[in-house]
Amino acid sequence: MDDFAKRVVSLAQMAQASRDVFVIMSFSEDPELGPDLEDVLESYKAVCSEFDYKCERVDDASNVPRILPEMIERIEGCAFSIVDLSKESPNVYYELGYAEGHDKTVIVTAKKGTTLPFDAKDIPVIFWQNQKSLRDMLREKVKKLQEQDSVMQ
Repeated sequence: MDDFAKRVVSLAQMAQASRDVFVIMSFSEDPELGPDLEDVLESYKAVCSEFDYKCERVDDASNVPRILPEMIERIEGCAFSIVDLSKESPNVYYELGYAEGHDKTVIVTAKKGTTLPFDAKDIPVIFWQNQKSLRDMLREKVKKLQEQDSVMQ
């Protein structure tokens, strides 16, 4: 009976529309990108808040004992993920693959001029030149996602 109750609660939680957006991006500093990645995160948060989404990266949680289980939980529970591929990172590709493997909607971004690896070249990517262009293109993408969600409800 306990297992059945846990399953019912889990299904009810999944049925509730999430307003969380999980950000997947490199944490490392890159002299070529300069402060861009922190600016990218702030642009994500600003645009998402316009649509009443809460946008966070895994390191935004202060008491995360282990990153991997936290990342899995956040991907599975989010409305969608935003992924930045500007800085090549195996962890970012792993998380992107996990999100796609679990049928999560992903919005992928990268700084203009980024060379994507072979198996990521067919993913639609927002190539941004500056933060204004990123915010404008991301705003359009999130607006479309929100419109799709309202039609499905």
